[in-house]
Amino acid sequence: MVPSRGERVEVKVAWRWLLIGGLPLAAVVAWLPPAAQEAAYAVLAGIGSGAAFVRTRSGPGRPLPWLLLALGLAAGALCSAAWSVCFLIGAPPSGFSVIDAVYFTMYGLIASAICVHSNGRGSALAGIAEAGVVTFTGVLLGWFLLYDPLINDPGNWGTADAALAYPLLDLLLICAVVRLFAVLDRIATANVLVLCAVVVQSIADTVYFVSVHQGGTWSGPGASAAGWVLFFALLAAAIMHPDVPEPGRGRAASGWRAGVLYTALVVVNPIVTAVAFLTDIRRRELDTLDVVLPMAVVAAVGVLLVVRLAYTQHRLVRLALRDELTGLPNRVDLELRLAGAPLGILLVLDLDDFKHVNDSLGHPAGDALLSSVADRLRDTVGGRDWLGRLGGDEFAILSAGAGTELCDRVLAVLRSPIEVQGHRLHVTGSIGVRPILGAADAAGALVDADLALYAAKDAGKDRAVVFEATLRDAQQRRVTTVNRLRAALGTDEITVHYQPIVSLSPGRVEAVEALVRWFPPGGDPIPPDAFVPAAEDSGLIVPLGERVLREACTAAAPWHRRHGTSVTVNVSPRQLREPDFADVVRRALLDSGLPAAALILEITEGVLIGPDITHLGELRRDGVRVAVDDFGTGYSSLAYLRDLPIDILKIDRSFLRSAPGEPGAQALIKAIVDMARSLGLATVAEGVETAAQAGMLRDLGCDKGQGWHYGRPAPADRVTALLGAAVVPGLPVESR
Repeated sequence: MVPSRGERVEVKVAWRWLLIGGLPLAAVVAWLPPAAQEAAYAVLAGIGSGAAFVRTRSGPGRPLPWLLLALGLAAGALCSAAWSVCFLIGAPPSGFSVIDAVYFTMYGLIASAICVHSNGRGSALAGIAEAGVVTFTGVLLGWFLLYDPLINDPGNWGTADAALAYPLLDLLLICAVVRLFAVLDRIATANVLVLCAVVVQSIADTVYFVSVHQGGTWSGPGASAAGWVLFFALLAAAIMHPDVPEPGRGRAASGWRAGVLYTALVVVNPIVTAVAFLTDIRRRELDTLDVVLPMAVVAAVGVLLVVRLAYTQHRLVRLALRDELTGLPNRVDLELRLAGAPLGILLVLDLDDFKHVNDSLGHPAGDALLSSVADRLRDTVGGRDWLGRLGGDEFAILSAGAGTELCDRVLAVLRSPIEVQGHRLHVTGSIGVRPILGAADAAGALVDADLALYAAKDAGKDRAVVFEATLRDAQQRRVTTVNRLRAALGTDEITVHYQPIVSLSPGRVEAVEALVRWFPPGGDPIPPDAFVPAAEDSGLIVPLGERVLREACTAAAPWHRRHGTSVTVNVSPRQLREPDFADVVRRALLDSGLPAAALILEITEGVLIGPDITHLGELRRDGVRVAVDDFGTGYSSLAYLRDLPIDILKIDRSFLRSAPGEPGAQALIKAIVDMARSLGLATVAEGVETAAQAGMLRDLGCDKGQGWHYGRPAPADRVTALLGAAVVPGLPVESR
């Protein structure tokens, strides 16, 4: 049952009311008779016990810590109530009794509850060194400040009573709290309340210990009574507090916490020991315990510090080999395994279009998706094969089994929809496969698997490709191409040709598309599909695209003044991700004198579903138009056609290849044209190669055409002659 809003508010403020009532009670309890004091302890401990019992059902966390707290405080409440009755009937306790024994269990149960809670999400060893060092230091301080001067030196061991145990029991609570703070990811108010309760209890018990052994009453001084009231009030408030965080994932204390703690202890221990030694020597009270105990504590602290250092080193090594988000081994771990030259097969998996998830839903959703994928892969791979995350959305599997069967299972399990933060996501993956036959194979296996992965992406995604030597040759050619292109960018080797875009009705050239060309000196021309993808991957597309843009704007400025001709320039997604892209376009227009309305930026459909369209909106407000290239082959969506900053649809050439003889293909073109017209968008058909195709497009209502029927891409001087020559038909078909 979910509590109502009013109930939730009451729970949130209950801990405050408890403190508001507990603080005044602590101020006046010193003047109350012992029976009333014990009754106050019983009431507050009972409230805390009841709240802890409620937490066993409502959480947070596991019920066991809350149950231990409830039992511990219940023991304290029962014992305090029993002592109150003893005082009321005039039979105050004397010496050690069964009630004392039960009361002592309260300390153990509360300390156990804190320790169990500390184990909630992490290693049982986390924080043990810190807690042990503090505990042993407390033993040393307790001996020299309390037990030695009050019990040992006066020879009062035979008269020691229950008060002797309280400082030692407080060390249990201190040890548990130190460990809790060592594994906390964050410190919340509830944690601070617990710490304050333990500190107050330790002070109250110490004052009581000193008072009893200096002849004080069994019920203790007023300061102790106030401290015990505060202890129960603070602990009950911590239990009721709405913010009780879970501990961390088994980490040790953070660097600055551990540094402060250890520095303080290194300073405190020798100072206290030296002062105590000098005092006992001066009083001639130095005995065996005064020497053996400090030596034992120093030895124990030294061992704990060594354990702490070893644990830290082990954890650092583990972190170096483990992915923090998914808990899987990472790339470093894989490289170490490959260095051992295993026999088997390496699969490198990359999620298809994962960037769109981050862009549209945010990085938290992307992280949640990666965690879900990691869980699915664990279930699919099993414990026999190695599974790891290499970074980003890339995973790897090192298997001794059959690669084809494993690839099929992995691809199939990814295709099932995944629920992420209320969104139903359909995920696919691409896999690069690299068999490993020995040490020579293992050395470059990861690089080769990546090459096969890229080939799977290029082949259409959602598939696996096995590495072949030809992929390595292609990669080497790509690297060579990038290096040559980098050197050619500042030379005349890179130039721009222009292809006419013709209005189908009046038969007039209304625009030209700027197309980059590469003519190495003394060699054959390098086609765009051989160097543009390499430029995109390497980032050279940014300077290359800016050069094409500026050259196209400069060439088109006089064409626009004389003939009203516009120019279309292709823009890659990589260019649109540049923060200054809009300014680059504005500078090109300003320097060339070309009006913004005469420039058309041509993008692919995939750009429209990412965050890279901000620049396009800014430039459209300036008058620049936007065209979608190859429409119908990518992420076609009526939603983006209606809402996003576009003006022109360029119908992909694949629709024209068989359209004149296929009514179905014509119907598709007609549907695109009608849809575009209803949305106020112009249409341009690409790949027009025949008069029959041009006539069909005209009949279907398409606005413009582009293709070899009207002219091949040509240098700027030929375009100038073409624009002044004639109207279509009759345009010469230019050749390079």
